[in-house]
Amino acid sequence: YEIRPRDWSSDVCSSDLARGRADTVAEVVVSAVAEARVGGASQAVACRRATALARADGASVERCDEHGPRIEVEVSRAGARGRAAAELSW
Repeated sequence: YEIRPRDWSSDVCSSDLARGRADTVAEVVVSAVAEARVGGASQAVACRRATALARADGASVERCDEHGPRIEVEVSRAGARGRAAAELSW
């Protein structure tokens, strides 16, 4: 299988450290969801696992969606929101 990160949008401000950290957490979370899905976990189980991972970093998962092979997550951390997406193919 292959996990290919995708840019969510071009609205990322590189000077915003809080947003950057939230984006990094979102990337880790979307990777965890993708790995769980490829491993056979249901979307609900994968999102629950990812939520636990985000909490360990002081973040919360606001959205965890799957649209065909595309997985999208949004997390909040320290007052900032981060977004990430991945597209699965195998």
